[in-house]
Amino acid sequence: MTLTLESLPNEVWLIIFSYLPSRHTWRAFFGINRRLNRLLTSNLIHHTIDSKDMSYAEIVQLLENHDENLHVHQWQTEFISHAHAICLENDFDYEILINRWIARKANWKLPLLRTIYILPEALNKIGDLLCDQKFVQIVQTQLQYLYLVFDQADSTYEYILSLIVEKRISCPVMILEVMKGHLYQDWEREDLYDIKYPLCLTRTVRLTISLQHSSELTLLLVSKALPLLEYLSVTIEQPRVDLIIKRKQPTKSIKLCENDLCYANATGTKLRSFVLRQIQLEDLLTLFNTLIFPRLDTLILVDIFDKSLDNLLVFQQLVGPSNLPSLERNQFQFLLRFPAKCEYEWIQRYNNSNGWLFDNVGFHIDERIAERSCSSPLASIEDSLVIYSIPFDVLKHMRTVHNYELFCRHSTTSRRNFIRRNMEWLCKWTNKEVPLIESLQTVGNVKSLHCDFFAINSQVQINITPSDTNLCRNLHSLTFRLTDVIGIDSMQHSLLQLILDVSPHLSYLNVRWRDLSFCSGNYPMIEHVHLMLGWDGVRFDVIRFNAIIPKVRYLTFDGKQLVRRKDMVAFLCQLLMDKSYFCELLLLQINKNGNVQLRPREKENTKEEIVAKIDRLKDSTAAQIEFSYHNMLTIWFH
Repeated sequence: MTLTLESLPNEVWLIIFSYLPSRHTWRAFFGINRRLNRLLTSNLIHHTIDSKDMSYAEIVQLLENHDENLHVHQWQTEFISHAHAICLENDFDYEILINRWIARKANWKLPLLRTIYILPEALNKIGDLLCDQKFVQIVQTQLQYLYLVFDQADSTYEYILSLIVEKRISCPVMILEVMKGHLYQDWEREDLYDIKYPLCLTRTVRLTISLQHSSELTLLLVSKALPLLEYLSVTIEQPRVDLIIKRKQPTKSIKLCENDLCYANATGTKLRSFVLRQIQLEDLLTLFNTLIFPRLDTLILVDIFDKSLDNLLVFQQLVGPSNLPSLERNQFQFLLRFPAKCEYEWIQRYNNSNGWLFDNVGFHIDERIAERSCSSPLASIEDSLVIYSIPFDVLKHMRTVHNYELFCRHSTTSRRNFIRRNMEWLCKWTNKEVPLIESLQTVGNVKSLHCDFFAINSQVQINITPSDTNLCRNLHSLTFRLTDVIGIDSMQHSLLQLILDVSPHLSYLNVRWRDLSFCSGNYPMIEHVHLMLGWDGVRFDVIRFNAIIPKVRYLTFDGKQLVRRKDMVAFLCQLLMDKSYFCELLLLQINKNGNVQLRPREKENTKEEIVAKIDRLKDSTAAQIEFSYHNMLTIWFH
């Protein structure tokens, strides 16, 4: 019997489909026969509208169905109507998917849409979408999963959160994830209490949110606000009252108050899982001493801090079986922080059989990079006593890890198969080889890593050739920063090259050109590069860049040293005049997030001069040029 491709069983076809992007699957297999058509349109496959690796012309053709070929038109129409998810990664996605398509369509024809996933670079104009009545209606009636990823808890986050509350945008799973938390915060920002509209998310079962102060927990735990809430993850962005006092800000309505919880009829009776990050131990005790959590089976406490060990005994009692009867022992994870001076007292009072009720505990002194202000780039180092549960699964809930210690401890005490999508690594620069290697071995299971290194001492030299060439096997996204506190030469940039050399699947890189220019390797796997240009005297070298990143598809330039309008043509000629460079480029953006407003006539004159001098841009069917925001120049290549 001869086995044909069409006669393969459904299980094999599903495996084949899993290796291809959604649109390639539909383009290749839709229309072969009825069985494959039924398989593609079934609930076994959840298709995503994602513009990654798509040209401008391909996206327009897909969304507007202008293709005259009947078969092409048919698969495009069916693909859109059976899409379960939309993913927006950057401004390019937003302009195409929202401005050109969703905003202009009376009927979006998305009956199966269940998930919307939006990354930081696409959040700049998301307020327009949240104000669109069509979008609000889809959220309220059919959306199951709304995932918004913010770079930090800044004004954009505050604005989006207020719109969600105002429009009562609610779906079963709502994740408002903030990736960075160590940067200087604006201590006068508004919080949930300042929003004019009451919190009322009636459909939400699972919520991830960042709050300014612990007092806002009261609003989340009011039964009328979130009547169906069972899974809650909260990060307190401004937890340290002592810092607020130093900045002479009022402490009223900042700390969690037992009277407020009782007056608001706050309750935790339906809550089954609770992840709480960056809160004072005193506020945590107030919460658990006031409310009852009879169904809570999972409790994760991350970066809970106090100035002394006096409250530890009460903490043990409140998280014990008598107060949390449903809490599963293996689902209780914690990481507590105290001043390093408490170490001796901890050893004497609590590291014995009757001083600590739990036997799954470890501790060590950790070097922590202290909070710094915008005016002072120099970060200070403060030691803290870290007490944590073993196995150390709490690391996957941490947003920021300092130096190497927790990484090294994690590698010996945690369970296997640790996976973390985003993580920040704040590190004091070191010339020690072993901690870096051990840290990278643990980082190997992180998908997105933000590295900030602070050069505190001048003893800096790293020369590492790791035996394991696949340390960062799962790392797909890397943001690398080196804070210049002292003079730094090329010898000190070897850490970036080390990470690149051991990351075979890295596809996104956000880095200063100065740091990247010192690398000597060749990294064809990197397709998306965000380059920061600064006042460091290192001029961008296209030949050098092409040798390091030969197959870039998305290239953006940002930074303090923006390309001036009068230099724009010369800069583009340097990039695009030689056709042997950037052969696979799909998107080029210059002056990303630029704040200089150009007049319309200036933009047109610049575009005309660019087209006149660069042959690759003269064919309008091969390239699309526009100033999409202020002085940011965007070029799409077909």
